[in-house]
Amino acid sequence: MLIPHPLNQAMIAQALQNMHNGQFRRCQAMGFSASMIAALKQPEKVSLLVHAQVCWCTVTVNQEVVDRLLLQTDESALNIANVNRMLRLGANVEMIRRVSGLTPRKIKVRRDALGLPAHKGRYSELNSKQIAELRRYWRTQLQPCDIEFDDQHSLIFASLDIAEKLGHPASVVWRTVEKLFGVRS
Repeated sequence: MLIPHPLNQAMIAQALQNMHNGQFRRCQAMGFSASMIAALKQPEKVSLLVHAQVCWCTVTVNQEVVDRLLLQTDESALNIANVNRMLRLGANVEMIRRVSGLTPRKIKVRRDALGLPAHKGRYSELNSKQIAELRRYWRTQLQPCDIEFDDQHSLIFASLDIAEKLGHPASVVWRTVEKLFGVRS
């Protein structure tokens, strides 16, 4: 038994869907001429094309679009990893929103998915010894990186690094860094 070619079937299905929706230009963009589109209105001709065993169409890859989609996938995975890290380090909703654009509801869903409890209220402020430790860390580790204080993303990620290193909640570190260096959010 001879089997019809699946690409032919897919092309006809798409063309018929486009025609059903009145999108004749899409049929033309697929490569169908006006006379071919007229022929697709006749069931016996559609059947002939669908059941053809020889492939009468070709598929090409739009490399630019595929590359863009793959890049978006990588960026999405990085964004998810950043949000997960921020939640684990005690970042507040505002920090996460600025970096990822997530709504508080989506942040809660992500926190629940990670099994992290929601912190009630604000974390307590750093004491003078902890602030001195933060300043020392900033001076030795981050100051050489020339972080721009008007670049909120860089400032947030620097606060995450400090929180990770010193063991303080990221939201407290971020607020403290903003106060210490006169940063306006």
